[in-house]
Amino acid sequence: MVALDSLSRGRQALRPWLAALAAVVSFGASAQQLTENFDAITTLPGAGWVLTNNSAPVGTSGWFQGNPGVFTAQAGATNSYIAANYLNAAAGGNVSNWLLTPPLTNLQNGQTLTFYTRSAGTFPDGLEVRLCTGTPCTNVGATDTSLGSFTTVLATVPPAGSYPTTWTQVSVVLSGLPAGPNNGRIAFRYVVTNTSTNGDYIGIDTLNLTGSLPDMTVAKSHVGNFVQGQTGATYAITVSNGGGSDTAGTVTLVDTLPTGLTATALAGTGWTCTVGTLTCTRSDVLVAAASYPVITLTVDVATNAAASLTNTATVSGGGEVNAGNNVANDLTTVLAGPDLAIVKTHAGSFSQGQTGATYTITTSNVGSTPTVGVVSVVDTLPAGLTATVLAGTGWTCSVGTLSCTRADALAGAASYPAITLTVNVAISAAASVINTATVSGGGDVNAGNNVANDTTVVVAVPPDLAIVKSHAGNFTQGQTGATYTITVSNVGAVPTVGTVSVVDTMPSGLTATALAGTGWTCSVGTLTCTRADALAGAASYPAITLTVNVAANAAASVINTATVSGGGDVNAGNNSSSNPTTVQPFVAPPTTVTNIPTLGEFALLLMAAMIALLAMPALRRRR
Repeated sequence: MVALDSLSRGRQALRPWLAALAAVVSFGASAQQLTENFDAITTLPGAGWVLTNNSAPVGTSGWFQGNPGVFTAQAGATNSYIAANYLNAAAGGNVSNWLLTPPLTNLQNGQTLTFYTRSAGTFPDGLEVRLCTGTPCTNVGATDTSLGSFTTVLATVPPAGSYPTTWTQVSVVLSGLPAGPNNGRIAFRYVVTNTSTNGDYIGIDTLNLTGSLPDMTVAKSHVGNFVQGQTGATYAITVSNGGGSDTAGTVTLVDTLPTGLTATALAGTGWTCTVGTLTCTRSDVLVAAASYPVITLTVDVATNAAASLTNTATVSGGGEVNAGNNVANDLTTVLAGPDLAIVKTHAGSFSQGQTGATYTITTSNVGSTPTVGVVSVVDTLPAGLTATVLAGTGWTCSVGTLSCTRADALAGAASYPAITLTVNVAISAAASVINTATVSGGGDVNAGNNVANDTTVVVAVPPDLAIVKSHAGNFTQGQTGATYTITVSNVGAVPTVGTVSVVDTMPSGLTATALAGTGWTCSVGTLTCTRADALAGAASYPAITLTVNVAANAAASVINTATVSGGGDVNAGNNSSSNPTTVQPFVAPPTTVTNIPTLGEFALLLMAAMIALLAMPALRRRR
């Protein structure tokens, strides 16, 4: 009769309404459980259910046993469901018909409420699922619009689309509850506005409120392939709680190693592990959707281990009941034969302009069997480095191709003699360069460790000006034209930048008369010389000659100092040169005295006689 009546009203079809209902959190294993199949709804009040019809005005029906003439139950007998229809309110009224579960004493986040519902599908219907926490949670108000204590909406049917016309399961996950057990009720509110144009017939069947238990899962992994004879290979084992509530009690992890692997260590933060039994345990609580710290299992691989091995880990305990995901199998590939590995190193930092910087390249066989055939090492230099030497005992090397080869067998767990690569560093080399070496051949079966990259820091070296002042011999008081020689050098690796200045500080007793040098602009007045042309590393400017006069009273020892600056120099430690000079006293040349010889007494008499004889003829002529 209900179905015929609803069909006769000729109202529009339902608007689109339905979708899944959701909220997510965790809860304990002792959460409240509830199951109701609505086989006989007359027993509901006695079981604590509350049925309240707040429709306005109240109609001729409330909640009633399902009518198989409209549609049959989702499960069980054809009428074993609870139903409501538009007749809950008088014609043209509003339906607000409540169905409250019995009191629930341990509601927890993460519990799942599921039920089936459907409608006759002729006119729009609505259903709300609401929650009240506390006691007694029976207040639904007194009007068709009141909600009483049930202010929390868990779900609405339909939220979009139209009310389902076939039995459809709705799932609601409780969320937002305070921590710990909660008392309360869940309510179903059949809602229709204006029964003249809306409302038909709905049913609810197979209701279950379940508690989600902890669900232990395990994952096991490793990186790369293992190699026969390898030591220290590792597995990572992660135990997680994939359930909806915290664990309770001891959680146990047991590993089962295949033949060919031998455990040497088993450990994880917070775990108590025993290598002998390959067992780890812990009892601290693991919340839902979380994982314990990773367990690391370290193993040695036998030299005859099979090419493929499966390692198994199993978790149990913690209050979980789902054993279907408690085992993790890790398939591991084991490589046979030699396994060449290469390492490239250097000491300290390189410098721009450096010569003779070195790298050390070491090739090892980390496999269990000797190499077979030619082993080749190839180096790839970055821009800024130029190879000058490549050599190693037993290796045949070519600097041109930056390659070295040898064919002698290398035993497992052994290394060839190191190769030394010597390079020059360009002045323009970048601040960081990467040098790469690659090994191949020898029957190697694992290419994962055949390349070594060595990152090298290159330090920029600024120009470093140094000055030297010298003279030849000793000076003399009163000397003129004495000379000093001043030489400026760049002992750095890169050219100077900008003006270079030389200043001389003349001591008392010396007076500059000239200051000059090829390419220099000099001033005797300020005893300064400058130039701006770049001076390459390890080179010197033309010498400066300083000419001086020495005072007649100059001290016995004077010190002349020259200082250089500029050119980008940052090292002042070698920018000054002092030249001690010995000054000798002036000595006048000795005076030469010429002695005039004197005549003896006899000679004087003889000379007088001769004069007299010469005078006699003159006397005669006068007479």
